[in-house]
Amino acid sequence: MSETGKNAITPEAVAYRLMEKIMTAEKKTFLPHPTEVGTTTITREEVLELYTQCIAAVKGNQLNKAY
Repeated sequence: MSETGKNAITPEAVAYRLMEKIMTAEKKTFLPHPTEVGTTTITREEVLELYTQCIAAVKGNQLNKAY
């Protein structure tokens, strides 16, 4: 049974957590002035692209993007 309310386990919530983990691994932050050495600020466009990729991964969709 899934949780309800604030701690709901939804594909969007899982995608957001995945995005946070990727950002941590890549030393990206939302903060305009990162405090940790080597950390850079992620742009709005990067956030939206990363979240889109995470949603697709969680839902099992493949993006039609050539790498």
